[in-house]
Amino acid sequence: MASQLDLGRPEIVGRTESDGQDPTANPVSISEKAPAPSQPEEVRVIGLMGGVAAGKSVVAGLLAERGCHVLDADRVARSVLDRPELRATLLEMFGPKVETSDKTLDRSYIADQVFQQPDLRTALERLVHPEIRAALLGDLERALVRGECVVLDVPLLLEKGLIERCDLVIFVDVRDSVRRARALARGLSAEDWARREAAQAPLRQKRARADVVIDNSGSPAATRIQLDRIHGLPGEA
Repeated sequence: MASQLDLGRPEIVGRTESDGQDPTANPVSISEKAPAPSQPEEVRVIGLMGGVAAGKSVVAGLLAERGCHVLDADRVARSVLDRPELRATLLEMFGPKVETSDKTLDRSYIADQVFQQPDLRTALERLVHPEIRAALLGDLERALVRGECVVLDVPLLLEKGLIERCDLVIFVDVRDSVRRARALARGLSAEDWARREAAQAPLRQKRARADVVIDNSGSPAATRIQLDRIHGLPGEA
């Protein structure tokens, strides 16, 4: 597990904000398939961390192409929120606007409210996070029993302690300006992006807990090349 190892500085694969290098150039030692000092020979559980709109889902998709089973916390959260037994509580917390005209749950409204009202976010987390965590851990254990490599695409991987279950933690590095532009392109306001960023652990803290840093500022092909340099992943050449 990443937290039980003396990680030192994470292995850096590709360009970062500080080095300005192309991610396909000047590979570090990891590119020669030598295991990083903190990496196990066999990677069973991979955790992804990064800022809002860093493209963790893109990296998760690339790992899925290699045969990994991806556990998406946002998808699990949607499933939990849709449970009929929670609807009355959500109506009490958020009011009638929490439902659309066809009585489905308005998740965009919930997101807007919780990132504007920290107390409301705390109350919602108390309500649903235990259920989300239990569902994720159950899915994780079943996947491991099947012999699968599992990717944890969990926004609060560090904050909620799920990092303790990871053999390898990848920090997805993207400049703030690029992440902000991506967030705006998918419909968030600059204020929403900043609020969501502030609700998570600082990037420097996430980066410090990672085993590997990859740059995801460019194309998926460039990110795929960096994943190819990480020893122990399924499907490596």
